[in-house]
Amino acid sequence: MFKLKTIDDGSVERHKARLVVQGFSQKFRLHYDETFCPVVRFESVRTVIALAAQQELQLQQMDVTTAFLNGELQEEFYMKRPKVFIVKGKKHLVFKLNKSIYGLKQSPRRWNEVLDDKLKQMGFAQTTGDHCIYTAVKGEMFVIAVYVDDW
Repeated sequence: MFKLKTIDDGSVERHKARLVVQGFSQKFRLHYDETFCPVVRFESVRTVIALAAQQELQLQQMDVTTAFLNGELQEEFYMKRPKVFIVKGKKHLVFKLNKSIYGLKQSPRRWNEVLDDKLKQMGFAQTTGDHCIYTAVKGEMFVIAVYVDDW
């Protein structure tokens, strides 16, 4: 997928591209075992919003656009080179993925594992009612609701 960022005069400032794997070709138990990724329940989001309103807490929302690129792959995974990376005489070479990438079936789960570890290292604890809600009290109360979406 290519995106162009243009300036007012119509000239192109920069090109953007996203490398996406053909995850639909992955086979269960061969390329991956588990793809489940926990997602915050809608009721929990409503509760967090109500809590923020009642306690006059600051409420913020953020989107991590490169989230899946932070997941560590546990499986050994190779992909064909995109046509733009094929060197003449070396068409047989492939890429070995060390990190998760968009399109892999296990990408959301791997990212969630990394996020879970980091939040717990920072002193956050999962709630028992919804494992996608993390809380911490460090002078102020912090509540994080995690939602993972493939796109």
